[in-house]
Amino acid sequence: MNLKDIFFIGSNIIYLNEPYKIKFIDFIKPGKGHKFIRTKIRNWITNKLITKTFKLINNIKKADIYIDNYIYIYNFKNNWYFLNQHNYNEIFLHKNLIKKYIFLIYKNNFYKIVFWNNKPIKIIIPKYITLKVIKIDNNGKDIFISNFKYVKLITGIKIKVPNFINIGDYIKINSKYFTYKSRV
Repeated sequence: MNLKDIFFIGSNIIYLNEPYKIKFIDFIKPGKGHKFIRTKIRNWITNKLITKTFKLINNIKKADIYIDNYIYIYNFKNNWYFLNQHNYNEIFLHKNLIKKYIFLIYKNNFYKIVFWNNKPIKIIIPKYITLKVIKIDNNGKDIFISNFKYVKLITGIKIKVPNFINIGDYIKINSKYFTYKSRV
Protein backbone atom coordinates (compact mmCIF):
# COMPACT_ATOMS: atom_id res chain seq x y z
CA MET A 1 0.00 0.00 0.00
CA ASN A 2 1.30 3.45 -0.93
CA LEU A 3 1.96 5.99 1.84
CA LYS A 4 -0.17 8.57 0.11
CA ASP A 5 -3.16 6.22 0.03
CA ILE A 6 -3.39 6.39 3.83
CA PHE A 7 -1.65 9.62 4.79
CA PHE A 8 -3.29 12.76 3.45
CA ILE A 9 -4.99 15.72 5.09
CA GLY A 10 -8.52 14.72 6.04
CA SER A 11 -7.94 10.96 6.04
CA ASN A 12 -8.89 8.88 9.05
CA ILE A 13 -6.47 6.45 10.67
CA ILE A 14 -6.42 4.17 13.67
CA TYR A 15 -3.66 4.95 16.16
CA LEU A 16 -3.46 3.33 19.61
CA ASN A 17 -6.81 1.62 18.87
CA GLU A 18 -8.66 4.93 18.48
CA PRO A 19 -9.78 6.85 15.38
CA TYR A 20 -7.88 9.99 14.39
CA LYS A 21 -8.26 12.51 11.59
CA ILE A 22 -5.10 13.86 9.95
CA LYS A 23 -5.04 17.68 10.16
CA PHE A 24 -1.44 18.32 8.98
CA ILE A 25 1.13 16.16 7.23
CA ASP A 26 4.75 16.52 6.16
CA PHE A 27 6.60 13.77 4.28
CA ILE A 28 10.31 13.90 5.15
CA LYS A 29 13.08 12.12 3.29
CA PRO A 30 16.38 12.73 5.05
CA GLY A 31 19.71 12.37 3.26
CA LYS A 32 20.44 9.25 5.28
CA GLY A 33 18.04 6.87 6.87
CA HIS A 34 14.43 6.01 6.22
CA LYS A 35 11.55 8.26 5.25
CA PHE A 36 9.21 9.39 7.99
CA ILE A 37 6.00 11.34 8.27
CA ARG A 38 5.35 14.18 10.71
CA THR A 39 1.64 14.73 11.37
CA LYS A 40 -0.86 16.50 13.55
CA ILE A 41 -3.82 14.26 14.24
CA ARG A 42 -7.09 14.91 16.08
CA ASN A 43 -8.78 12.19 18.10
CA TRP A 44 -12.39 11.77 16.95
CA ILE A 45 -13.58 10.77 20.42
CA THR A 46 -11.71 13.16 22.73
CA ASN A 47 -11.13 15.95 20.18
CA LYS A 48 -7.50 16.21 21.38
CA LEU A 49 -4.89 17.33 18.81
CA ILE A 50 -1.48 15.66 19.02
CA THR A 51 1.74 15.78 17.00
CA LYS A 52 3.04 12.38 15.96
CA THR A 53 5.93 11.19 13.83
CA PHE A 54 5.41 7.90 12.03
CA LYS A 55 8.43 5.88 10.96
CA LEU A 56 6.85 2.50 10.33
CA ILE A 57 3.41 2.60 8.81
CA ASN A 58 2.82 -1.13 8.56
CA ASN A 59 0.63 -1.02 11.67
CA ILE A 60 -1.38 2.03 10.60
CA LYS A 61 -4.80 1.29 9.14
CA LYS A 62 -7.54 3.44 7.74
CA ALA A 63 -10.38 4.11 10.15
CA ASP A 64 -13.92 3.34 8.99
CA ILE A 65 -15.41 6.76 9.80
CA TYR A 66 -18.54 8.24 8.31
CA ILE A 67 -20.84 11.11 9.23
CA ASP A 68 -24.60 11.16 8.74
CA ASN A 69 -27.40 13.66 9.39
CA TYR A 70 -29.96 12.90 12.08
CA ILE A 71 -32.89 14.70 13.63
CA TYR A 72 -33.33 14.65 17.41
CA ILE A 73 -36.69 13.18 18.47
CA TYR A 74 -36.73 12.46 22.24
CA ASN A 75 -34.79 11.30 25.27
CA PHE A 76 -35.57 8.60 27.77
CA LYS A 77 -33.54 8.23 30.96
CA ASN A 78 -29.88 8.50 29.90
CA ASN A 79 -30.38 7.99 26.15
CA TRP A 80 -31.02 10.63 23.47
CA TYR A 81 -32.76 9.25 20.38
CA PHE A 82 -32.16 10.44 16.82
CA LEU A 83 -33.78 9.55 13.49
CA ASN A 84 -32.13 9.36 10.09
CA GLN A 85 -34.60 10.91 7.66
CA HIS A 86 -33.26 9.04 4.63
CA ASN A 87 -33.53 5.45 5.84
CA TYR A 88 -35.58 5.98 9.05
CA ASN A 89 -32.97 4.29 11.23
CA GLU A 90 -33.33 5.26 14.86
CA ILE A 91 -30.23 5.39 17.02
CA PHE A 92 -29.52 6.54 20.54
CA LEU A 93 -26.57 8.32 22.11
CA HIS A 94 -25.83 7.84 25.79
CA LYS A 95 -25.71 10.91 28.01
CA ASN A 96 -21.94 10.52 28.46
CA LEU A 97 -21.40 10.92 24.72
CA ILE A 98 -23.24 14.25 24.52
CA LYS A 99 -22.55 15.56 28.04
CA LYS A 100 -21.45 19.11 27.17
CA TYR A 101 -24.05 19.53 24.40
CA ILE A 102 -27.17 18.40 26.29
CA PHE A 103 -28.45 21.99 26.56
CA LEU A 104 -28.12 22.47 22.78
CA ILE A 105 -30.12 19.42 21.73
CA TYR A 106 -33.79 20.10 21.12
CA LYS A 107 -36.64 18.40 19.25
CA ASN A 108 -36.68 18.54 15.46
CA ASN A 109 -33.20 20.07 15.16
CA PHE A 110 -30.67 18.43 12.84
CA TYR A 111 -27.30 17.17 14.02
CA LYS A 112 -24.41 15.29 12.44
CA ILE A 113 -23.40 12.03 14.11
CA VAL A 114 -19.97 10.49 13.59
CA PHE A 115 -19.77 6.71 13.32
CA TRP A 116 -16.72 4.48 13.70
CA ASN A 117 -17.18 0.84 12.72
CA ASN A 118 -20.94 1.52 12.52
CA LYS A 119 -21.11 2.72 16.16
CA PRO A 120 -21.86 6.34 17.04
CA ILE A 121 -18.88 7.99 18.74
CA LYS A 122 -19.57 11.73 18.56
CA ILE A 123 -22.21 14.33 17.82
CA ILE A 124 -21.44 17.45 15.81
CA ILE A 125 -23.58 20.40 16.82
CA PRO A 126 -24.38 23.07 14.20
CA LYS A 127 -22.53 26.35 14.67
CA TYR A 128 -25.79 28.13 15.57
CA ILE A 129 -28.86 26.71 17.33
CA THR A 130 -32.27 28.40 17.55
CA LEU A 131 -34.04 28.05 20.90
CA LYS A 132 -37.05 29.64 22.62
CA VAL A 133 -36.78 31.98 25.63
CA ILE A 134 -39.00 30.70 28.46
CA LYS A 135 -37.94 32.82 31.44
CA ILE A 136 -36.19 36.09 32.24
CA ASP A 137 -33.84 35.79 35.18
CA ASN A 138 -32.98 39.18 36.69
CA ASN A 139 -32.23 37.89 40.21
CA GLY A 140 -34.18 40.79 41.73
CA LYS A 141 -32.03 43.40 39.97
CA ASP A 142 -33.25 46.25 37.84
CA ILE A 143 -32.48 44.95 34.34
CA PHE A 144 -32.77 48.37 32.75
CA ILE A 145 -29.58 49.64 34.38
CA SER A 146 -27.40 47.48 32.13
CA ASN A 147 -27.73 46.63 28.45
CA PHE A 148 -28.17 42.91 29.01
CA LYS A 149 -30.07 40.37 31.08
CA TYR A 150 -30.02 36.64 31.63
CA VAL A 151 -32.69 34.39 30.19
CA LYS A 152 -33.49 30.71 30.49
CA LEU A 153 -34.02 28.84 27.23
CA ILE A 154 -36.35 25.92 26.61
CA THR A 155 -33.51 23.39 27.07
CA GLY A 156 -32.65 24.78 30.51
CA ILE A 157 -29.51 26.72 29.65
CA LYS A 158 -29.13 30.31 30.89
CA ILE A 159 -27.37 32.87 28.70
CA LYS A 160 -26.81 36.62 28.57
CA VAL A 161 -28.91 38.49 25.98
CA PRO A 162 -29.74 42.12 25.11
CA ASN A 163 -32.57 43.82 27.03
CA PHE A 164 -35.01 43.77 24.08
CA ILE A 165 -35.36 39.96 24.19
CA ASN A 166 -38.69 38.83 25.70
CA ILE A 167 -40.30 35.59 26.83
CA GLY A 168 -41.47 33.64 23.79
CA ASP A 169 -38.78 35.03 21.46
CA TYR A 170 -36.63 32.62 19.49
CA ILE A 171 -32.95 33.41 19.57
CA LYS A 172 -29.93 32.07 17.72
CA ILE A 173 -27.02 31.13 19.97
CA ASN A 174 -23.42 30.23 19.18
CA SER A 175 -23.05 26.57 20.10
CA LYS A 176 -19.31 26.76 20.69
CA TYR A 177 -19.33 29.63 23.19
CA PHE A 178 -22.95 29.40 24.43
CA THR A 179 -23.47 33.08 23.55
CA TYR A 180 -26.30 35.11 22.02
CA LYS A 181 -26.02 35.75 18.25
CA SER A 182 -29.36 37.24 17.13
CA ARG A 183 -33.12 37.18 17.47
CA VAL A 184 -34.94 35.00 14.93
